[in-house]
Amino acid sequence: MQIYDLSLLLYQIGIHLHVSVWRCVLLVAVHQLTQRKGSWIWW
Repeated sequence: MQIYDLSLLLYQIGIHLHVSVWRCVLLVAVHQLTQRKGSWIWW
């Protein structure tokens, strides 16, 4: 059972890192678009 718990923990950490990486990528992409077309996109 310990091996299963460890793999589950690593799986959750992997998902969290994946989401964080994509969030950073989206932020950079939005930043590039706003700089390219001017500052008309603000949330």
